Amino acid sequence: MKLFCRIYFVLLSWIVMAWPAPSFAGTWLWDQRIQYLYAGEAGARYAVRLVGTTPNPGSCGASFDLAIDPNNTKLKAMWAMLLSAYLADKPVSIFLSGCEAVNNLPVITDVTLGTTAGITH
Repeated sequence: MKLFCRIYFVLLSWIVMAWPAPSFAGTWLWDQRIQYLYAGEAGARYAVRLVGTTPNPGSCGASFDLAIDPNNTKLKAMWAMLLSAYLADKPVSIFLSGCEAVNNLPVITDVTLGTTAGITH
């Protein structure tokens, strides 16, 4: 029985080590202009629309707007940065990763203002 348990746990550990790690899909959109911001109760509570065509790296069902997860711990900071960029008519760089559940919009996970040279995620 001990031999069986040892073989079982060795095989199990090999399977766990060989299991692929989840991939981190996402992309930066550099130096984008904001067309409008939305904050409300319907659908995505915090949404952003960029000037021009919005890329859709996660192949989300809807790609006209971008959403910020209302449970994101940095929501207020990201919203303040986006609002500042919009009001000053300055470009903003954002990182998109995944799709939002309600309207299936691409999700903003990071926001950058200022120079974007040398920034990686």
